[in-house]
Amino acid sequence: MDKLDDKKTAMNQKKLDLIVAEHALWLADLLTGYQADFRWDDLRGLDFRRASLREADFRWADCREANFREADCREANFHEADCREANFREADLRYAGIHGTNFFGTDVRGVILD
Repeated sequence: MDKLDDKKTAMNQKKLDLIVAEHALWLADLLTGYQADFRWDDLRGLDFRRASLREADFRWADCREANFREADCREANFHEADCREANFREADLRYAGIHGTNFFGTDVRGVILD
């Protein structure tokens, strides 16, 4: 077991959907909602498909097998996140922080980087 595993918080799809909705409000008006903070969270297998995740914080998150297909991840921070076997097909990762991110086995077909 990785030393970081005990810091990760398990997430379910219902809770994730609420956070993504609050993040969308924050993106529309910084005075409402709040910025999505997924640092250290266990997001394995969750569905972020087509979500607006600009500027969301995924640092050190466990995103293995998560579905980010067609998600807007511009300027999101995935620093040292574990994204093995995730689906980022056709996702927008322009200006995203991906230093140290593990994308081994990840579907990145059609991903937008610039």
